[in-house]
Amino acid sequence: LPSLAINFRQPERVYRLAVSKTIGRPQLETLAKSEGYTASSNTVWQFNPDLKPYSAYNLDLAFEYYPKQTNRFSLTLFTKWLDDYIVNKATPSSGNEVHVMAVNAEQAWLYGIENSAQFETALNGISPSLQAYHLGIVTNFSYSRGKVDYFNDVTGSPLSTKQLPFLSPWLAHITAYIEGYSLSFRLSATYRDSYIARVDGNTAQDEDETGFEQSLYVDALLAYQLSDSWEVRIEATNLTNEQEMQYSDSSRRPYNTTVSGRNYYLGLTYHY
Repeated sequence: LPSLAINFRQPERVYRLAVSKTIGRPQLETLAKSEGYTASSNTVWQFNPDLKPYSAYNLDLAFEYYPKQTNRFSLTLFTKWLDDYIVNKATPSSGNEVHVMAVNAEQAWLYGIENSAQFETALNGISPSLQAYHLGIVTNFSYSRGKVDYFNDVTGSPLSTKQLPFLSPWLAHITAYIEGYSLSFRLSATYRDSYIARVDGNTAQDEDETGFEQSLYVDALLAYQLSDSWEVRIEATNLTNEQEMQYSDSSRRPYNTTVSGRNYYLGLTYHY
């Protein structure tokens, strides 16, 4: 697949331009869909042997800044044009039947912004005993938008135009850390915005859409070097006891909740 990348470097700065073409393949359930016929609606469901991957044409503009050896900042603007996106549509037939099959028939435009940064400083200015330690923060976030037309899997008729499936508008992560030879500590938080999993008229009337609500996970890690060979680690995940909330219609009615609970790990490592 074609791609072109141009980098322009200056002291402490990098400018990037990238143009490329990628492909997305059909989901397994689309390829494995069986044929069938419903007399009440005179509808025939067919497998499409000519179904092919859909194309994505990508453009990325990036700026990177490195003010110090360990500090960095980057900002990226991106856009994607999806062509031949796969949807279920009704196709004309010579008889009176309605033929519904997956076809490469839609187009969509996706765009957004992404930022990442790392800042680190030595702690020797606070106390001479902390001269071997560094305090740092690593962050990244992204915002993206993109809409596509959804179609009824049964009739092939158009339903609505909504956000692309599994696309969260906001994603964010932040990690704060203190690192030294004998002791290191990290605290991180990961946020994901709500997103659509499926829009389908092939369900009950009041279950026209499924998706997941926003989530926030907080994790922590503490490691202590007992000697050159021995290290003890304490790790905690999902400190907020986050719940994965699924909804089942366009009014965001709660449907299912998944809870993994808080998890704690204690480990002793030997290096040789």
